[in-house]
Amino acid sequence: MNSNQNFMTPLLLTVSLVHLMAVMSPGPDLVICIKNTLKYSRSIGIWTALGFACGVLVHISYCLLGIAFLISQSILLFSIVKLIGAAYLIFLGVKALFSKSDSKLDFTVSETQKTLKPWQAWRDGFMTNLLNPKATLYFLGFFSVVIPPDLAPMNLVIISLALFFITFAWFGFVATVMTVKPIRDKFLRIEKRADQVFGGILILLGLKVATAKL
Repeated sequence: MNSNQNFMTPLLLTVSLVHLMAVMSPGPDLVICIKNTLKYSRSIGIWTALGFACGVLVHISYCLLGIAFLISQSILLFSIVKLIGAAYLIFLGVKALFSKSDSKLDFTVSETQKTLKPWQAWRDGFMTNLLNPKATLYFLGFFSVVIPPDLAPMNLVIISLALFFITFAWFGFVATVMTVKPIRDKFLRIEKRADQVFGGILILLGLKVATAKL
């Protein structure tokens, strides 16, 4: 028992550090989190973060089942995942480009006045994370290289929960920082242009995903 714990502690620290570096790197998740937070509210940003974290659990599940390996070995399956993910990012980008500047709100505005519901924010986060083919390959590599194949089931549960909470905590932190009043006030002054920038970035990311090679 003690030897297992001695083995698990450095592994958990390594896993946590590697995953934190991964979620901190710029990508579709970060863009969606910032966009939803600034346009709507801190709570909407946190619901988006929860969607990312739930997407991570799905990635972990199919990696453990071996499905990620099948996707990585099949050009057809990878292309399907890639094109669906790219289409979703482009859809979000186009929606942002043509969105109305309707968030002239402060932090005291009631939830009923917002134009994005918590479940919609969760869906944005979940689908963005789930449909990212690079996330599929990341978790495949993660569980192939970092995680020992003979790790006990309970330790796999602990690591999975750690990845979930790290993802949620990081993007929850981003949502909190983005709603600091000076930052949000600046956004509200350039909201329409910011929507166009976010939309353009999402479309470019979608195109990048669509042209990615296995």
